[in-house]
Amino acid sequence: MLIATINTVSLLLCVTGTFLLFKFGLPFKQRTKGVNVRITGGFDEKAIAEERKADRIAWLGLSLVAIGTGGQIVTTWLAVAL
Repeated sequence: MLIATINTVSLLLCVTGTFLLFKFGLPFKQRTKGVNVRITGGFDEKAIAEERKADRIAWLGLSLVAIGTGGQIVTTWLAVAL
């Protein structure tokens, strides 16, 4: 029962992480750092804050996928050992 629970939670982490990555993009996306190219090069503090938030959420999504994958590997080895 424990193996099935860990595996299910791991799968849910992977799905959630994948959703976050699709919604917010990979954390390696080229960021503008708030520079507005259409205007004379001013900085947009709101854009900077939004990009930082998207970066944090994207890293969270990538971390969830890695943790979920690790959990699936552990449950596979536990199932083989038992």
